Amino acid sequence: MVGVTCRAAWEQYQSLETGWSWDLAYYNQWFWALCFGDETISVRPIASYATEGPSVWKMNYLSPLRFMIVPIYKLIPGPTTLLYLDVIVFWLLIPASAKLVMDESGSKAATWMALLLVPLTPLLRPLAINDFREMQMALPFAILAVNGWRERHRGWAFAGIFGLLCCRQEWAFVVATLAIIPPRMPERIDKTQLWRTAVVMTGLLWFCCGFMIYLRNTAGKMAPQHYMNQFGGGRPTLVETLKTSWDFLWIGLSAWAFIALLAPRVALTALPWVWTLASGKWAIRFVGTEQWHHARYCVPFVALGLAAGLVGWSRLWSGFEMKFGARLRTIFMTLIWSVMFIFLLGGQWNMTTLMKGIPGRVPDEDVQPIWAEIAKVKPDDGVIAAYELTAPLSSRRFLYSYVMDVNKPKGWPKELPVAINHLFIRKAMQPQETWTSQGFKQAWSGQGYEVWSR
Repeated sequence: MVGVTCRAAWEQYQSLETGWSWDLAYYNQWFWALCFGDETISVRPIASYATEGPSVWKMNYLSPLRFMIVPIYKLIPGPTTLLYLDVIVFWLLIPASAKLVMDESGSKAATWMALLLVPLTPLLRPLAINDFREMQMALPFAILAVNGWRERHRGWAFAGIFGLLCCRQEWAFVVATLAIIPPRMPERIDKTQLWRTAVVMTGLLWFCCGFMIYLRNTAGKMAPQHYMNQFGGGRPTLVETLKTSWDFLWIGLSAWAFIALLAPRVALTALPWVWTLASGKWAIRFVGTEQWHHARYCVPFVALGLAAGLVGWSRLWSGFEMKFGARLRTIFMTLIWSVMFIFLLGGQWNMTTLMKGIPGRVPDEDVQPIWAEIAKVKPDDGVIAAYELTAPLSSRRFLYSYVMDVNKPKGWPKELPVAINHLFIRKAMQPQETWTSQGFKQAWSGQGYEVWSR
């Protein structure tokens, strides 16, 4: 899965069709500035509560995972390094799922059968190729955390929870909701209470005393309030929310959504995330639009829903064995596996159909000439580029775009700073005199884009 997905990510990057190039440009410039630059970025993503940078130490969210990646990035810098690392960590969900099923069922056969179904989970497809996203890299840690929590194994539980908390502050709430999930084996109530207190306090402390204090110190004292305000506002009707929630479960998880009902308390932890998404933040139909990269917000419910499905599968396996014996259990589980396989293939077909609607951004005939022009840009050159062309140009000190005001350089477009040497822009977006009067010469013009240099 890592090999296939890395290949897909590389082809997507080479064709200039990454999920959202501006975000990948931000991450790459952030690492580049920290490792080789002056710790200052010009690619500054915005949120309703704060704007990133210009210092690399001012981030909109808390993600210690980035700093763990720094040594690798120093050795192999570039956007593709980030893409491949995301893929490698993402598919650790396979061994994490294997451990969960093996511990729950005690059966290698049950484990292998489940693992053949895991990669068919429909929403894993867009998530696996959705650029570099810390939120997506948390998926295996979520499954490992559920496993360690259920087993009451302090080492595995710590590894899973620590991994989650390193991958954005939203996962602190997932850590806290582990308290809902029952242990695999009966235990004393005082032990249960101790474990519950530990995860609830860990999650709340990380969010309130970690993220909120960090945000207040870097983005201003009102930033925490603005962060919480984004969860308010208008909401769709109840019927619309239920319908969208069903789409997430049926199209996103397919057969796993039903088998998860056999582990209801594990499945319960996924419902708030589905409901939040369905309440206006995103919809599964957007997978077929330019907004498909927002699929990353589905990761918490996918992780917890898949974990519930794996626990449900394991319970079904063990229950059939106790009631019918090994032979009949094998027959029944093979039939159930076949039905799940068919439904998951149907979900894959639905997801493929949706993803075919993703609009292309760069004409095919422009791709190779643009790469040739990118190769001419020196590390110290300043660049202004269309959003979709920014990722390959992001290992530069100055990189700007021109759609939103916060991403524009001063003087845009008629009095550009002297540090700006190259323009990778949409064709004929300004009269040529705008650029020639500032000393630019047209280096190349294609079907949809043109390049100017000075």
